[in-house]
This record gives sequence, C-alpha cells and structure tokens, in this order.
Amino acid sequence: NLAQFSYKVNNGDGALSKMISDEQFSSTLQSTLVNLQNSSNEFAKFTESMNSGKGALSKLVTDEKFGKTLDSTMMNLKTGTKGLNETIDAAQNSILLKGYFKKKEKAAKQVEIKKANALKKKNATIIKGDSTKRFLTPKDSIQ
Repeated sequence: NLAQFSYKVNNGDGALSKMISDEQFSSTLQSTLVNLQNSSNEFAKFTESMNSGKGALSKLVTDEKFGKTLDSTMMNLKTGTKGLNETIDAAQNSILLKGYFKKKEKAAKQVEIKKANALKKKNATIIKGDSTKRFLTPKDSIQ
C-alpha cells in the first residue's frame, strides 16, 4: 500500500500529488482556505454583534419589546395615513375649499392641453420636414 501511494504521488495521480507538485492547484487551494477563514471570522463578528444586543437588527431579532413597539408604530402610521386621507377627502368636498380644488384641477387640465398642443406642433413639423422620423406621443418629453 505504501508503495502504491508513493507511486501515485510520484506520477502525479490524486489530490495529494497535485497539492505537492501542481503550483497553481496549491495556490488556489491556499487562497480558498484563506477566504474560508476570513468568512468564518466575519461570521463570528456578526454573531457576536447580534448577541450583544446592540444595533437595530439585533434588537429586531432578539428584543421582543422592540418588535412590539415597531408593530405598534406601523399600526399608528397606517391609522394616521387613513385619517389623513379621510381629512383630505372631506376638505375637497367642503364648501369653503371646493373653489380651491376646482381651480387646481382646472390648472392641471390646462397644462395637459398645452402639452397636447405642443405635441401636435412638433408632429406637424415632422410631417413637413423629414418623414422618416417617428411621431411624438404624449409620453415623450416636451422641452
């Protein structure tokens, strides 16, 4: 068995022979081991950090009270947003503010009309000029 082992090592057969004689294989294996050691060290630091209880992620994972507080905050935010939307809807239907919102809507429509007219002008210019150009659509930017 020892003779067979020696024969294989001397003839370049097997992984051990490659580790001993093939410089590139040896270098790649060494680099892989260094990377594995670095990854192991980084994971150990991460685990230590998580176990220390410092930082938001650690608290989120380990602190039940923090998790409940976060849930409560999210529910309050959702409720507040719903209330704000209801207030905005009520304001839009208010007699006192109806004129303001109508003016705002009318102004937005005027902007859309101006954009459409500008596109028509550009398309007319394209038709008169180079017919190989494509037509502009409302999604095209107007400068």
